[in-house]
Order: sequence, then C-alpha cells, then structure tokens
Amino acid sequence: YQAHEYPLARAAIDGEVIERELLRYVRGDGRMVILEFNASRVTGPDGKPVAICSYQDVTKDHEAQRALREAAERIDVALDAGATVGTWVWHLADDLFTADERFATFFGLDTERCRAGFPSGEVLDFVHPEDRPALLAAIEEVFARGGAYRHQYRVMQPHGADRWVDASGRVELDASGKAVRFPGVIVDVTAWKQSEEARGLLMREVDH
Repeated sequence: YQAHEYPLARAAIDGEVIERELLRYVRGDGRMVILEFNASRVTGPDGKPVAICSYQDVTKDHEAQRALREAAERIDVALDAGATVGTWVWHLADDLFTADERFATFFGLDTERCRAGFPSGEVLDFVHPEDRPALLAAIEEVFARGGAYRHQYRVMQPHGADRWVDASGRVELDASGKAVRFPGVIVDVTAWKQSEEARGLLMREVDH
C-alpha cells in the first residue's frame, strides 16, 4: 500500500467512510493475515478532525470459505467426470426435496424448482412401479436407524428406456432419534446392469 491508499489515511485525509474493507497485513513473524477494516473521520473535542478505526482478524473465516469453494470445485469436477445423475437433500421436517441441476436434467424437472424444493412424492413417481415397494422399505429402514443408505432401482425417463440408478446417502437424526435430513447422490448404473445381465446370460448358456 502507498500511504494515500491505506484505509486509515483515506479516512483521515479524504474523509472517506471505510466499511468492512479487507486488508492483507504481514505480521512480525512473517504470517499473512486478513483484516476487516472500518474507519471514518469525526470532529474531536477541540474541533479538529480525528480518524477513528477498528479492525478484526478474519483470516480463519476467509481460509474456511476458500476451503469450501475448493471442495465444491473438486466435487463438481468429480461429478462431471463420472456417471453421477445428481445430488439431493431431503429436508424431512417439511418434506422438502431439493436437488441440483444434474438431477433436474436427468429427471426432466425444472431446475429452479429443484433448487427451491418440492414434495418428495413427486420423485417417487419416477421410480418404476415394480421397484417402489423395495425402495420405500429401504427408506423406512434407514429412517429408523439413521446413518448410511444405499439402494438400486429403475427410474422411468420422460423420453426413452428406463434407467438403473444407484442411490446412496446418509440420514441424519436429531437428539430424539428422529430422521431430520437426508442428503445423497444418484449414479447411473444402467451400463453396468446391462453388462451384468449379459454376463449372466452367457454363464447360463455355458452351463447349458
């Protein structure tokens, strides 16, 4: 910083009001810290202008935010590289099901509505009728105990053949043991299922 660029100098000389400006500062031990700076110019008891300031070390907050951004970027890269259909969060208290853009595209749903949330029953409507009883039983079981969940079933596509998906997630319980939140991810395993069926058919032919 040049002297005239320093927030306190701008407040004292120019009368600028500085609000929550970030300032990087190298401490005596060489460590870089990030300060949130506030400053303004007021009139002192003797009638002369006086600059007052306050600052807060927000280094940890910014490091945490950066770590979250980097983690989110890594997740996006992983999702783009694989066969992931999408991610969801089911808020159980008000039966609000939210999902990302990939999920919306796969199921032919409105992206903004998926972000805002909708009743979970609308998602179950996409599940193949033959697979719904087992899926509901698996959900009921994980709601009772909490923890990890995984289940495979077929989903009906708006256009085209049914697809096999592998859904996995984790049910969070409150202090009373009631299920309150259910985040998860869905992966398209249709190709794997078709390969598995082909291998099964081949083995039956060999046995025959």
